[in-house]
Amino acid sequence: MEEQQQQNNLDQNEGGVNMENEKENGTENQDTSNQQQQEQDTSTDETAKVDDSKKGNNQADQLAQREKELFQKEVQLTLKEKGLDDFADIVQVNSKDELDSQIEQLEAVVNKRKLDNSYVPEDHAKQDEYSTAEKQKDSQGMIASKLNKFFQ
Repeated sequence: MEEQQQQNNLDQNEGGVNMENEKENGTENQDTSNQQQQEQDTSTDETAKVDDSKKGNNQADQLAQREKELFQKEVQLTLKEKGLDDFADIVQVNSKDELDSQIEQLEAVVNKRKLDNSYVPEDHAKQDEYSTAEKQKDSQGMIASKLNKFFQ
């Protein structure tokens, strides 16, 4: 009987130890699952922050893109007002000052081209005495200029 009591005591002790071990293991399992949950929460928070920063960057990129498009439309409109819309593809500027500078240069070139392409008479005959007398309907002047040519 004593042996049975000792065996029961041992079983109870082992059961108690086993229960304590199970409690410790359960606590460790809970701690491990809590740590995993915290890591997931942290990674989720970091992902959310990254997503938010991407959204912020994306919005900033969209805003910058819209400003760039608006400035390009302003450039085209200004060139059209100045009569230089043929040069819209050539003009690449990043600021209003650069645009004004390029417009001045283009206007100077265009005005010079207009001047060079304007009518320049070729072989412009000098006005001689005969044609002057003819315009004035002076017959004596016309005869005198003809006779002068003979005696020169």
